[in-house]
Amino acid sequence: MDKKDKAFFTVSSILVAISLYLSAQISYSIPQFETMFISFGVEIPSNAKAVIKYHYFGLILPFITIFTLIYIFKSNVTKTIKTSVYLLSLITFILTVNWQSYSAGVLYNHIYQMGEK
Repeated sequence: MDKKDKAFFTVSSILVAISLYLSAQISYSIPQFETMFISFGVEIPSNAKAVIKYHYFGLILPFITIFTLIYIFKSNVTKTIKTSVYLLSLITFILTVNWQSYSAGVLYNHIYQMGEK
C-alpha cells in the first residue's frame, strides 16, 4: 500500500470503528427503552415499536464493512475496488449516525410526550 492508500484505509477503519461502536450502543440501549415503556404502562407508537423490533439491523452494515476492509487489506485488489470500499465506510458512518439520530428522536420524543400528559 502506498501512503495515500494507507491514509484512506486508516480513516475508513476509524469511521467503521465509530459506526460499530454507535450501533452497539443503540442495540444495547433500545431494549431498555422497551422495558421502561412497559413499566409505565403506556401505548408505544408504531414508529417506536419498529425501532425497538428492528434495532439489531443497525449492526449489519458496520460488520459487513469491517469484513470488507479486512479483505482488501489482506488481498491485492484494484484501485477501483479499494475506492469503493472507502466510500462504503463513509456511507456506513453516515447511515449509522442517521440511524442513531432517528432512533433517539423517536424514543425520546415519546418520553417527552408522556411528560406533557
